[in-house]
Amino acid sequence: MSDKHDILYIMRSVHIDGRIFVNDKKVGVTGKGNATLKARISQLSSTKNNFGAQCIAAWRVHHEDDNSALYYETLIHKELANQMVPCSFGSKTEWFYDDGEDQIDVVQFVVDFAERNNLQVVDVGRLQDENAKALSNKAMKACFENVYSLVNTFSTAEISKHNLTSECVRITTSDGRSFHINVRADLNKQYISISKTRHDIERYSGLCKENSFVFETSKRSGNIKVYVKTPRQMASVIDAFYNEGL
Repeated sequence: MSDKHDILYIMRSVHIDGRIFVNDKKVGVTGKGNATLKARISQLSSTKNNFGAQCIAAWRVHHEDDNSALYYETLIHKELANQMVPCSFGSKTEWFYDDGEDQIDVVQFVVDFAERNNLQVVDVGRLQDENAKALSNKAMKACFENVYSLVNTFSTAEISKHNLTSECVRITTSDGRSFHINVRADLNKQYISISKTRHDIERYSGLCKENSFVFETSKRSGNIKVYVKTPRQMASVIDAFYNEGL
């Protein structure tokens, strides 16, 4: 059990369906006692709303370092003071604007700072995957209902039916094509698998390229899957295949 805060982290807010509405970043610490990084993510994601916390990066203070993570956090907060997001109570916060232009790039600044101070990189890949699952499971069915509602609003295709499962939203258009929308908190893993495309991959790949879709062939089904980040993009993929009459 650690007797000092030894983890410095960067987090951001993410919607349960994976959307990121603001670029604000949180620079904080944990690691003292039983306060693990995983527990901190869970704590920040436990409120009764549609948002949770996602850890972008983290570093551990070496055990021989006399300074705690709190010391380094204070230095970073001072450097980013002009970008601190105001609190409704007038007190200081751990959140900072990160909107580009003349602002300091928060992530890059902390990455460089950590390297200069010999902080040890923590692999947060596993935590990000666990966090993505937790966020997705937080309100899975309601999330899928919401995704379908938005896709149906944005799409011009004639949708004959839809089903909600524990893994995806399955939308079927009037021409018999099914679109399996896998919703993930990690946007890089969110995609639509499109049925009836494995028999003519070259033809359907051409359609994807014409529409600048990011896609690949599923190793499991052989069908094309297109990576998407918002319900509007999901609708555009459905419309592209439906309107072309493929």
